[in-house]
Amino acid sequence: MITDPKISAALISAAVSILTVILSFLLKAWFERNFLIFKLDAEHRYDQKKKIKEVIAKNKTSLLDAAESLNHRFWNFSVNYGKEWHTDNDFSDLSRHYYLASFAYRILSFFSWVRRIETQMVFLDTTVASSADINFMKFLRVLSQVMCDTMLFKGLDYDDFHATDHFFKNDFNHMCESFWKDESVPSYADFKETSGEDLTQVQPMLAMLSGIGPHEKRLRWDRLQALHYLLLMFLNSYGYDFQYTSPEKIKKLVSRSPRPNKTISNLRDMLGEMFLATHKEVKKVLDAL
Repeated sequence: MITDPKISAALISAAVSILTVILSFLLKAWFERNFLIFKLDAEHRYDQKKKIKEVIAKNKTSLLDAAESLNHRFWNFSVNYGKEWHTDNDFSDLSRHYYLASFAYRILSFFSWVRRIETQMVFLDTTVASSADINFMKFLRVLSQVMCDTMLFKGLDYDDFHATDHFFKNDFNHMCESFWKDESVPSYADFKETSGEDLTQVQPMLAMLSGIGPHEKRLRWDRLQALHYLLLMFLNSYGYDFQYTSPEKIKKLVSRSPRPNKTISNLRDMLGEMFLATHKEVKKVLDAL
């Protein structure tokens, strides 16, 4: 046992120094390791957010233009559906059927841009995107769902085993992807010249639109209306100010519809599952409905 106070003090001082060195080393190693993890995570988030914004930015203008064009057709169709400009069962020559062909063209153009963005996002970590960009991508997903998901017809008399008033998702995606030619959406003039295999690929859309009306027993009218309502939500949220549709105008659109839409409650549920039901512009449109 050491009784000399000086020796004891020296030993304690040495032990404290050694312990301090060890702890400093351990703390430095822990800090450097965790700082490196934090740095890599921060760099990853920044890089992914930047790339996500780049994908949206380079496609957004074309997407909004296609959305606006389709919106104009929906408004026109809501007044002129009874004139049956869109009724024909012979799709062999699209140049003879302007209204039907241009209707299909506008829908396919819009969803081709939607699909374009989705495919470019596949290898990006969209979970780190900003809330505005995440909502943008949610809109793209629910827009595609409203064309394909039979949840829209939940509780209604519909055989979801056969794609009569909806599209099978893989077929729909393929149709939209095939619509692209030479890395771009074809012009309407080129679309009118569609023939052969390409014509076969777009025929499901032509068949969906041909003869569609509110008085038939089928539900495709309701699905197309639901798409229009979603399109209004999307444009009101992300479009230019001149593309905005006021709630008052939407109410007029609903009031002149020949019958109530059968899918509104299911559409609301779909938006709820996407956590979009409380979105400001979504609520405005839903309230108008």
